[in-house]
Amino acid sequence: MLAPSAVGVGLFLVAPIAVVVAVSLTDWNLITRPSFTGLENYASLLADSGFLSSLVVTALSLAHGHPATVAVGFLIALGLQPEPARVLAHEAALRAPWVCARPSLGIV
Repeated sequence: MLAPSAVGVGLFLVAPIAVVVAVSLTDWNLITRPSFTGLENYASLLADSGFLSSLVVTALSLAHGHPATVAVGFLIALGLQPEPARVLAHEAALRAPWVCARPSLGIV
């Protein structure tokens, strides 16, 4: 029962993250062969003031927008369900990792 979920997580979450990390360690323009640069790309990112300010803007946007969106969506879903609220709260707790996976990947 866990295997289909594990396959889905592996294919659609873990594998793309692994590929992105591998590509981030190279200098590659998709035309020439990639050359390994190691952590040099990350060092240049941390030295760039534009990147640091974009991190602040992204964090503020996420802090302001995401909780309200999730709360409104949950309240709408709660209003549409005829089942008792305790059952819905249990289901929400079980589904929270799937709901939060997309914004978390957006941050990565």
